[in-house]
This record gives sequence, C-alpha cells and structure tokens, in this order.
Amino acid sequence: ADCIRDANTAMDALMVYDDRALDWDKTEIRDGIAGKAAAYGALLDRCDGMAGDAVKQAGEFRRLVDGAKASLAQIPKAIAIRDSDLLHRLLIELRSFDNLLAFRYG
Repeated sequence: ADCIRDANTAMDALMVYDDRALDWDKTEIRDGIAGKAAAYGALLDRCDGMAGDAVKQAGEFRRLVDGAKASLAQIPKAIAIRDSDLLHRLLIELRSFDNLLAFRYG
C-alpha cells in the first residue's frame, strides 16, 4: 500500500505536464517529462516486485500495472514528436490506471 501511495505521488508530479501549451523547445520541459515518467515507472516496477504472488498474478493488478507500463512506453514518442495531444492522452490513461491502483491496492 505504501508503494502504491508513493507511485500516486509520482503520478501527481508527472501530471504537471498535462498542458497543451507546453514549450517543447525548452530542454527542461522535455527532460522533466522524461524524468518524471521514469520515476513513476520505477515505482511501478518496485510495487510490482513487492506484490505478493496472489496480487501479482491477479488479472486486475496485471491489467493496471501492465497498462500503465504500456502508456509509459509511449511517452518518449510524444516527447520526440513534441505532441501535446498524445502526451495529454497518455497522461489521462496513466492517471486512470494510477487512480484504480490507489483505490484497489493503496
């Protein structure tokens, strides 16, 4: 539960970039998105590793964690093509997975 709460806090930090008027020309914006996404992904990996076998194998847990990881895997593409709409969609997906993880396992 503590790990899920930590991941939820990391997701809050990533959601700061849910702004369609991002200045993609600023390196600190691109690096900030990448860094916050990596931090969130690392926490998801940690939570997945800490989960007991029953939780780890539960379909709902797998769907949420694996779905979030799939969305995170697309963040570099959004950064590379500087696509605020794609980033917005990915962040909304991630927030949904994160909220469900917090509600069910947090």
